[in-house]
Amino acid sequence: MSSSRHIIGIDLGTTNTAVASVDMRSAAQRVQVFEVPQLVAAGVIEARRQLPSFVYLAGEHDLGPAQTALPWSLGAAASVSLRGAAAETRPVVGELARTQGARIPSRMIASAKSWLCHPGVDRHAAILPWGSDEGVKLSPVEASALVLAHVRGAWDHAHAGLADSRFVDQEIIVSVPASFDEAARELTLEAAAKAGLPPVVLLEEPQAAFYAWIDAHRAARA
Repeated sequence: MSSSRHIIGIDLGTTNTAVASVDMRSAAQRVQVFEVPQLVAAGVIEARRQLPSFVYLAGEHDLGPAQTALPWSLGAAASVSLRGAAAETRPVVGELARTQGARIPSRMIASAKSWLCHPGVDRHAAILPWGSDEGVKLSPVEASALVLAHVRGAWDHAHAGLADSRFVDQEIIVSVPASFDEAARELTLEAAAKAGLPPVVLLEEPQAAFYAWIDAHRAARA
């Protein structure tokens, strides 16, 4: 039995990432969706039910530091991912990354999760954004780590002051497709470690969907 206060589930999606949790000290112990704080426009932070799984590598001339600032740090994931990059390069994750990336696709990384299971490429190599010959590039593992690091930082920001709710002290479950082979699973675990997550449990998505169905029907009977 876990001694953590929360069990946190992360659906690391190709297009969107979603987070939910159960407070094990609550009498109800019901699943609660965590609305993820993120940049939704330049300098504007809002909490949303989904975090778009996009990474935008902001540069010196398109978004200023004040426009991409978060009230928390991405920590080790950012420093690892941006090794060798220009000092002014700043990673943005979420809604602003998606909308700004639509304007400047050469700086946007999409579908990093899909690249984790692509056996035809070196998933540790800096290949993303794919097809771009300019600017900074990251590996699929690094890009996935940045998405997970955003979740970690957003959770801790939302639970600031609650010592027993620190993300690293919770039980973390990350869902993966049933089609993921052993290599893709190991790369997912590596990305989680780079993001500063504690050891995580991987759960196949069909099984996660079944558990969600059980929870929904329990709510209907309550």
